Amino acid sequence: MSFIAALKGNSSADRTNSVVRYGVDFAISPPDVKLETSAEGVRSGSIEVAVIAYNGDGKELNAISRRIPIHLHPDVFAALQRVGFQPHEEIDLPKDEVFLQSGIYDLKAHNVGTLGIPLHVIAFLAPK
Repeated sequence: MSFIAALKGNSSADRTNSVVRYGVDFAISPPDVKLETSAEGVRSGSIEVAVIAYNGDGKELNAISRRIPIHLHPDVFAALQRVGFQPHEEIDLPKDEVFLQSGIYDLKAHNVGTLGIPLHVIAFLAPK
């Protein structure tokens, strides 16, 4: 299973706050998700997305996960072939060195894809 995870820091972050909210945008290719088709042409499946932040010692700092049921009518499935699945999650990260692990699990096919990246989290303000 392949996917891309893009990070976006919250540009309205308060420099006095000890955490920064990050958005994690996943991009999942439709052929990488097992979908069953009903007699009416509705494709169904289920994925779980997760993001876990660790410090340099491997201690978990924060985590989020969400199960996403998929039910796609034929017209929606056709459009999805061009853009893929694009779930979005948000996680608060401490202002520090962080290792971020993201993953997607296909609950029907039992396939998993992960991506880990080191981050240096800082607050930044939006340009005026």
